[in-house]
Amino acid sequence: MDPIAALECAANWVVKGDYLPLAFAIVTHMMLGMVWYGPLFGRLFMALAHPEGIDHSKDDNPWLYICAMAGAVVSNLCIHAVVVATHAQNDIASMTAIALAVILVDFTANIRQPLFEHRPVQITLIHQLYHASAAAMAVFYFAFLSGTSAEASGASPLIEMPGLVSFNCYRVALAALIWNVMGMLWYGLLCREEFVVLAFPNKTPDQLKQLAAKPSSAMLVSNLGSIVVGLVLDRTVAVASTLAAGTAGSELSVAVQAVLLVVGWSAAANIAHPGFEHRSLRLWLLHQAHHLSAGAAIATALVVGHAQLPSFF
Repeated sequence: MDPIAALECAANWVVKGDYLPLAFAIVTHMMLGMVWYGPLFGRLFMALAHPEGIDHSKDDNPWLYICAMAGAVVSNLCIHAVVVATHAQNDIASMTAIALAVILVDFTANIRQPLFEHRPVQITLIHQLYHASAAAMAVFYFAFLSGTSAEASGASPLIEMPGLVSFNCYRVALAALIWNVMGMLWYGLLCREEFVVLAFPNKTPDQLKQLAAKPSSAMLVSNLGSIVVGLVLDRTVAVASTLAAGTAGSELSVAVQAVLLVVGWSAAANIAHPGFEHRSLRLWLLHQAHHLSAGAAIATALVVGHAQLPSFF
């Protein structure tokens, strides 16, 4: 992978395009968060995040709101970069596919976390519905308010629905396997002690043993989620391979960038949640580092696998 060409390719995706819908998407994302965690679900969120009944809102660090704003900016920049790269402006089908990609990866990558951490799943559902709503509004702005349509620029959208619903079972299985194996290594070997300390800061060794003995659907949900992630990232790499023909970057560099943009949307969207739940930001770093590194590994494996074993991949 040529790092200079990769940086030039990524920069072109970010700086090109109509910034009016991007600005609308960022502002609406932040305003929706105020309403979502205020009048709509504020009471339920506080009850789930703080079951002991103590009001921690006065202890909120002002930097949390800066993190939330930064998350809104970066997550919408990720979608904006994908839209520009795939010439999806004003194409509702392509925009819907992009929104579904980021929503599915975000949901399946994060829904397992409360199960492993023995927290209420409802709090993650609140977050995921908020993210899905924000992504849907971004789709609306990019699809209907963009002043630079794909037709006007002479380029056709690279995302076609027939191609998205077809998939290679070997590629999907490889992607799901990598996602799962890297998760096992990440949380079971590399970062096990840090994860336990961050996820269960007030638990004694005996309490941890009791939690471990409880039946949990975490592994089942994780395995099913890895298949969904594999499907989405396989299609992401397939679109990136088509895109690579018209860019300065190699197929591998473009595929890795595309996957990191899709997974990065989720990472940015989730950045402020641990802080408002009064949990360690290092836990967010732990989870997102796994998601991003696994995504890059999947993109690399799919591209290399297709080059070396085209009959299978």
